[in-house]
Amino acid sequence: MNRPPLWMNVRVRDDENGTRFFIPLPLFLLFPLLLAFLIILSPFILIAAIVLMCMGWGFWVFRALGSVFGLVCAMRGLQVDVRGPQQIVKVTVM
Repeated sequence: MNRPPLWMNVRVRDDENGTRFFIPLPLFLLFPLLLAFLIILSPFILIAAIVLMCMGWGFWVFRALGSVFGLVCAMRGLQVDVRGPQQIVKVTVM
């Protein structure tokens, strides 16, 4: 199983103003916040699963949580390069 990305680097270059900057974003600092948010929302998720269980959709609530985690883990190695006439923005997820 893949592990979630730990860093996201953002590089911006603006030739019009001659500015360049680099922003490293530590994503691993967000994981404790997301875990706390998930714990706070867990009663609502369980209520939604119980209500949807009567309709036959309860299993999909829990499956969606696993799919979202899998999607986040699949972001490792993502590179986005946006080029304009005067600006370049590069985003790398590691």
